[in-house]
Amino acid sequence: MKATSFLLILISLLTYVESPVLSQVTISGGNDNDIIGRTCRMLNGTLITVIERNANWDTGDFYVSFSTNNGDTWSSPTAILSETGNQSTFSLILSPDDSLRLFYASNESGIYKIYSISSYNGLIWTNKTIIELGWIISQEIYDPVVIVEEDSSFTMSYIKMGGGTYIANCPYGGNWDQNLTLVQSGAYRSRICKNTYGTYLMAYHRNISGNYDIHVKTSSNRINWSSEIDLTSNGNSHDAFCNATSDGKYIVYYSKVFPTKYNIHRRISDDGINWQTEEIITTDFVENTQSSFFIESNTIYLTWTHAVDYATDNDIYFEKFNYTLANIESVSENKQIEVFHNNFDNQIEIIFISKFENVNITVCDISARNYFINHNNSITDNKIIINTKAFKPGIYFVKIITKKEKTVKKIIL
Repeated sequence: MKATSFLLILISLLTYVESPVLSQVTISGGNDNDIIGRTCRMLNGTLITVIERNANWDTGDFYVSFSTNNGDTWSSPTAILSETGNQSTFSLILSPDDSLRLFYASNESGIYKIYSISSYNGLIWTNKTIIELGWIISQEIYDPVVIVEEDSSFTMSYIKMGGGTYIANCPYGGNWDQNLTLVQSGAYRSRICKNTYGTYLMAYHRNISGNYDIHVKTSSNRINWSSEIDLTSNGNSHDAFCNATSDGKYIVYYSKVFPTKYNIHRRISDDGINWQTEEIITTDFVENTQSSFFIESNTIYLTWTHAVDYATDNDIYFEKFNYTLANIESVSENKQIEVFHNNFDNQIEIIFISKFENVNITVCDISARNYFINHNNSITDNKIIINTKAFKPGIYFVKIITKKEKTVKKIIL
């Protein structure tokens, strides 16, 4: 291998294999500064994305876009809430009464408080309510994230300005608790989820000596929380968003600098304590931030912010992924196949320690399009070289199946 081996990207064996069914779609483009998008499904099956449009980062208003074909195309954004001050940091859910509920922070009164509005069609929003959580009137709170519990109650994570992340619960049709339950001091952009086993996960970033990294905590009762688990350690990771799969796993998406700009990454865990190897989701040379997602069946619906110009022009992107538990065999220390990628030589090198018969090799992109197929061939040499010069930049999967091994490697061009 060349001396530039530090640039080789050798990603660990995947335990989740993604087969996305749709390439990224632009929900809101143009010259507007759309800095956050949140997506959910309405009762009638339509997808709705609420967008914060904020021309100068200090005067945000809310817009909506709809998709009636499961995210293939989206309507032009329509304004739904324009108030004085800054409308910002929000959460969108489908309520147990089948209405949409938008929880958001606003400083229209002069200080940030959390408000709620509701809608049945996504265009007309009513029942504006300030959320009373027990703080003194001068205390600013913001950044609400709300989930619906099995008993139809709401649980919210939110930020006390300068004080960290807190949690509160509201019985269906009742009032929010006034317990002021602290989860983590100094935390920002906290996001809460709950898995099928009843355990909560809180994901957030925190400033430690000028370094921002992603951390998580778990709890079975919203009161007592585990010790902090670090998901990143590069000192420049932000804006985590978590959710849980139908089989009880946690997924956390977040923004991390790679290689020089923010790109979306994720990690997966069975228990919130032990986490799989980090995966990179976007590979642009501009900023990709503010990811959020929800899960239906085997599909992840991902929304994030893509910077055309980080200061003045951001767009909202959308992509959906099918994911399955692949049950890929673990490769022992005596594994017989290695996969290397060299961007400089435009090559994927597959090294075979042993000779094999009936080897199936496929290279496909993130949309499951095949770029290389070599099936049912015997391997008599110890190396296969695949030229990637004609491949477009992006994420690819190298899949190799023999009678003894099944290997999937993710590479980035």
